[in-house]
Amino acid sequence: MSFAESGYNKTENRYEPLYLSYRNDKVEVSTERALGTRFKLENIVDDWKRFGSIYTDVVGWTDYPYNKDKNRAMKNYENNKSIGIKINNDIDADITIRDVTEGSTEALKHSNIISKDNYNLLYAQYAGNFPKMKFSNSKMSHVCCEIMATYNALALVGEFDINYDGTVTNDLDEYFKLALEFEINDIYLGFINSSGSWGSDPKGIEECLKSYNCNYKVFNNVDDMDKDLSKSVSMIVSYKFKVLGIHTYSCYYDASSNKIYSINRGSGNLYLWENNSIQECISDKNFSVGYVLQ
Repeated sequence: MSFAESGYNKTENRYEPLYLSYRNDKVEVSTERALGTRFKLENIVDDWKRFGSIYTDVVGWTDYPYNKDKNRAMKNYENNKSIGIKINNDIDADITIRDVTEGSTEALKHSNIISKDNYNLLYAQYAGNFPKMKFSNSKMSHVCCEIMATYNALALVGEFDINYDGTVTNDLDEYFKLALEFEINDIYLGFINSSGSWGSDPKGIEECLKSYNCNYKVFNNVDDMDKDLSKSVSMIVSYKFKVLGIHTYSCYYDASSNKIYSINRGSGNLYLWENNSIQECISDKNFSVGYVLQ
């Protein structure tokens, strides 16, 4: 089944057809009838609204009950995407920095990319371009740890795979779509206040994982999670600070070294944490929730 609708092309400054086709539980939308799509409407699971569903609401095709926040969220998405992920490291090669202060000169020069195999994962939220981006009404660098951790974990299980010059890697632009999803769903599902100043609720990440149809397990006990490490492709760990606040990061298990490598374990860390277990990594911190993706 397919039908055509009209959409406005900002680049070409004209209206042109949008072709929609339904197959394999997906509605594909494109300005070219026979070519790739600009976005996809996934088969929605439970309450989490995916990028395609949010986009159709913004252009007026559907009407979800988060109208007051959708335009701000879409504006943030467009602005953040135009800024982009900082890929290149502009710090002098002779200078070794392990930690940065948010928004400092050294931080803004540093890349947000750390590689694993062919995948480009995100880390150091205080560095690179994240202090220039927005999540809700807050600086992205203040509050994006849950989004970054979820993106990395999903990337490692192949959710954002693209073929780049014959090499399978992950699409970094998908991070901005995921951030939009978190901004809308966090408010829609009651996980955060409208300002976004406290970031996302790590226990709400499960709703996101459900919508991506990936295999995962939820853990409320760190010892139980440590027992499942060898079965994991990637993991998400969230812990509470002793006084106030929470931090969430991603990690993966390396069978050859029998070690866990944690990404963005500290918001200003410019390195991977290497540990024997998750319990060892968070030491005396209070474990909140964990996810093992398989």
